Amino acid sequence: MMTPTTATTPADPTNEPATQTQTYTAETHAQAPMQWRESVHQGNKFVLPEYYAVVRTLGAGAYGVVCHGVDKRQPETAESRNVAIKKIGRAFEHAIDARRTIREVKILREMKHDNIITLLDILPPMDLESFNDYYVVYQFMETDLHQIIRSKQELSEDHLQYFLYQILRGIKYVHSLGVVHRDLKPSNLLLNGNCDLKICDFGLARALGPADDNQSFLTEYVATRWYRAPEVLLSWCRYTKALDMWSIGCILAELLGRKPIFPGQNFQDQIDKICLVLGNPTAADLAGITSDQSRTYIQNLPKRTPINLRQRYPHPIPGSEGALLRENAVVLLEGLLTFDPDHRMTVEQSLSTAFMEGLHDPSEEPVASDTIKYDWETRVASNTNTQEDRKILREIAYDEIREHYHTLIPPWAEAYSKTVKERQERKDKTLRHNPYGR
Repeated sequence: MMTPTTATTPADPTNEPATQTQTYTAETHAQAPMQWRESVHQGNKFVLPEYYAVVRTLGAGAYGVVCHGVDKRQPETAESRNVAIKKIGRAFEHAIDARRTIREVKILREMKHDNIITLLDILPPMDLESFNDYYVVYQFMETDLHQIIRSKQELSEDHLQYFLYQILRGIKYVHSLGVVHRDLKPSNLLLNGNCDLKICDFGLARALGPADDNQSFLTEYVATRWYRAPEVLLSWCRYTKALDMWSIGCILAELLGRKPIFPGQNFQDQIDKICLVLGNPTAADLAGITSDQSRTYIQNLPKRTPINLRQRYPHPIPGSEGALLRENAVVLLEGLLTFDPDHRMTVEQSLSTAFMEGLHDPSEEPVASDTIKYDWETRVASNTNTQEDRKILREIAYDEIREHYHTLIPPWAEAYSKTVKERQERKDKTLRHNPYGR
């Protein structure tokens, strides 16, 4: 078993010289096995190959901690030297969380698009005993749309147009794969200094198809409430790509007003805030609701009329070029924020609106030639958390690493047998020294 050495990360690891990048072969691996280093940053422990160094912690949440790191194998001036390293602690403690982690890495491996974050590496475990934390390496982006919206930085209509175009361009590709993101929000839209935007966090993404009944589609559905479509809140009879389009509408409104449009505190408050803006849904809008309780709640709400979104999001200089862009943006917003998902604008329709004029070019908006397969998910039930489930998910996660990133690590069965044998040998040794102990 390899043990990491404890080291203090340099104040500026990017100043460390680049180590020579070499092709990994069975011979070089045997001569120089991967060396590991342990470091602690803001209370978070990272155990990484020695060619990665942590610069600083970027953020932490329920599903892990992300740090800015450097890949010292790359030249100092190379853009690829900067990376984002996400540590998912105790990744296999709960089957739902493990499925989310595996789903994201499998989806991102297959996605190749300018507006989708690039997955660079998944680190192998030092051994299966330590295979509880999962480290994923992504390309580095400087900030996210949430930080930009909350900042005092002025955003022109051109900024808004370019941001939204890139979101739509990326989602057009995602939807062409037969995938719904299901968790679009400003913090999942990453940006760099050139205003290049990339969509991230595909842990809740799902394929749409006959196998996805309503119950399985909503399993694990914990997307941020403020961006959640009415059909999810109200238990619609079916779910479509329109889920993402509602979220994009919420993001557009937040860009226009610099604050969330529907900041609900709970389920009822969320519905109330939507109705305060859009007015009460019509009988036709409610036809798809399968929950009697949800339908009754909506029907008993006070009568409300839609607000004028043009008045809510006015431009400070009427008649200017910016004011015309703002008007076109509000027209698109009205097409995205509709109760009935069947009447909501699709991504293709959104790209064809006047607000996207000058940017939209179908020849520059690639789509996929095939859909993503989720066959691996059938190996584990969607709503169970047994020890066997967790073991299977660890095996799937390990195989993903071995098949696509680190082909020289031993097959799962071999590594697992070795781990079980070593564990039993340690137990036997303990009993020999202390036969009455436990």
